[in-house]
Amino acid sequence: MLDEIKSYFNLRRLVRSRKKTERFYDQKYEEAETDDDENAVYAVRAQEIGVIDDEIGLLLSQQWQSKATYLQLPTPPFSTSNGKWVEGDYDGKWRLSPQEVFKLRAAVRKEEKERWELWQMRLTLLIGFGGMLIGLVSVLKK
Repeated sequence: MLDEIKSYFNLRRLVRSRKKTERFYDQKYEEAETDDDENAVYAVRAQEIGVIDDEIGLLLSQQWQSKATYLQLPTPPFSTSNGKWVEGDYDGKWRLSPQEVFKLRAAVRKEEKERWELWQMRLTLLIGFGGMLIGLVSVLKK
């Protein structure tokens, strides 16, 4: 639970950082006087946004892999040739491809839903049994 909260705030921090970087370079782009200046600003902007996007991708990949491991779901084995794993453009770290993160996220959510439905059914039976006991006690008290 604590890890989920940490990764949530890390993701929020990265998204805020990305937006701040975009605004900063949009302003620099507007201030550029020549086409060469605009191109230079655009190149630096693209590189800094790419670094942040790599961090976001790595964080999401680790987060969903961790949840899948906890739920005992299979994760794609590491391989550089099957396309399920991609290398970051700027940091060089390997992570699941966006398509694999999507599949893993769907599998995790399905498993969590099934587990919740099982507990929901048990809770409903428990509440029903408790109501029955209260009714039985009230009938016997009369």
